Amino acid sequence: MKKYARTFLTVLLGSLGLFAGFNLAVDPYNVVNFIEQDGFNARKTRAHEDGRRIQVSHQLTESSAQSIIIGSSRVVDGFPLQTDAWPGGLYNAGIRGSTNYERAHVAALALQKPNLRCVIIGFGAFANNQTERHKSAFFISRLPDGRKNLSVVRMMLSPNTFGRSVQTVRDNMTGGSDDFPFRETYAAGQQRKFFTRAPNGMAAATRDFVTFESDMDLMFKPLEALAESGVQIIGFMSPTHAFSEEAGYRNQTDHYYQRKKDLAKRFNDLRENYEPAAPCTED
Repeated sequence: MKKYARTFLTVLLGSLGLFAGFNLAVDPYNVVNFIEQDGFNARKTRAHEDGRRIQVSHQLTESSAQSIIIGSSRVVDGFPLQTDAWPGGLYNAGIRGSTNYERAHVAALALQKPNLRCVIIGFGAFANNQTERHKSAFFISRLPDGRKNLSVVRMMLSPNTFGRSVQTVRDNMTGGSDDFPFRETYAAGQQRKFFTRAPNGMAAATRDFVTFESDMDLMFKPLEALAESGVQIIGFMSPTHAFSEEAGYRNQTDHYYQRKKDLAKRFNDLRENYEPAAPCTED
């Protein structure tokens, strides 16, 4: 019985070690850079998978950029991922499909950047919707606790990471295209199909809106801490389709727009109560 138990534990631990070692070696989210081998993992084709939660949570504090921009897919697709053209450099910390809850964690992680002087944060039509507060990849990123080493361990032991690792190796071996970060071209008729299908989805999403004042408080707590340390905070509402506004108004009337008014008031309070050490730009 003891021999069986030892054999079982040896096989189990050995398999777990191979599993974790494979994830560490492939590093599909490009956060460790332990090995880089052509035909194996040199092309990080899956670095932007899972909404960029994992990659952003690691690279945010390591970037030398003095300004960051936080938001959803509109920020990911609408701004360069990193640029030195912005004074002091700008890092794109946008996360696809992120909620205010997740953005609060990104802002809290930004507190670890000693050279930070500017935070720009965008809010979309569904940013306040807390029906789903976070995605599964949130838990294997640095976002929950800010700890890099612990996040790497969680990432190594994640079945989701293993799936991305296999995809990365396959893409490197076969020359598969990069998933980065959005498509430039679509098949004929595909965009029209997206457009005609979208209103029903928007209507359903706005009917299911769930918001909590405590989540708004959570969102602004790290922003207030950043502002108190001298960081300039700039907020904006991302452009939305007309049918999104119509769906929100029809399903929730004044409540839909009240959330936007609440956001504007919160940012106005930041501006009145805190003085930035330096402006985001001199222009």
